[in-house]
Amino acid sequence: MMIATAKDPLAQKLLPIVMLTVGINYEQNPICRPDGAIFHQIFYVESGEGVLVTPEGSFDLTPGMAVFMRRDVPVEYYGMDHTFESAWVTFNGVGVDSILEYLGAENFAFLKSRSVYPMIVNAYKLADRGASPELLSRCAYDVLTAFFHELNTEHRSPILIRAKDYIEEHYNENISVSDLARELGISESLLFRLFREGERQTPSDCLRNVRIRRAEQLLLSQPDLKITELALRCGFSDAAYFCKVFKNETGMTPKTYQSRFVQ
Repeated sequence: MMIATAKDPLAQKLLPIVMLTVGINYEQNPICRPDGAIFHQIFYVESGEGVLVTPEGSFDLTPGMAVFMRRDVPVEYYGMDHTFESAWVTFNGVGVDSILEYLGAENFAFLKSRSVYPMIVNAYKLADRGASPELLSRCAYDVLTAFFHELNTEHRSPILIRAKDYIEEHYNENISVSDLARELGISESLLFRLFREGERQTPSDCLRNVRIRRAEQLLLSQPDLKITELALRCGFSDAAYFCKVFKNETGMTPKTYQSRFVQ
């Protein structure tokens, strides 16, 4: 399923980054662009296996892999069979080249991470509901920066990578630092040190940030969801405590945040 999002000429002219299309659950047809695309893209492999052919060589595409592709660079990609499904966000904008320069983006970059996929799904849901260009611009920016943040910190300890993956998968459960350390087979003190050195935050900070990020996505993509249910889905057992944490992190109550961005 694909949605074209760039319908406002003023947004394309003025916004630093503009989402052009977004798609999920797409049975990917073969793509061949000998002159490159007219847009930048973050591409995610949902299922199946494929091949990406670039001027630098050919690369295998496997489930859970995210790929950045720069515009105007020759590229070809295709699936090995009909199980090859993808998700993606394409974008341009008057400031996008400066953003990519700051992030140190090459023509292509590969990342084995699930972190950007929920953000693409959220962008798709918002586009499907006709969200404003500025909100979709924020979504594209979030996907892009999350991708390169993960890419630029791949030198982290494998244990830290496993810890963050576990938090991303189990954020809605009642997990504690001791639970996480036990799952990883390490001491709590080592876990704290790894997060402090690699992430400049504690494990609890990381868990809270993931939960708040998910809450933001649900507030925008499912505006009719009751706060009590939203809090539970994001790992908060108490709605009042969730509202307090959300305001501390964003400066707004959940309802204020929602009314600001939902059309």
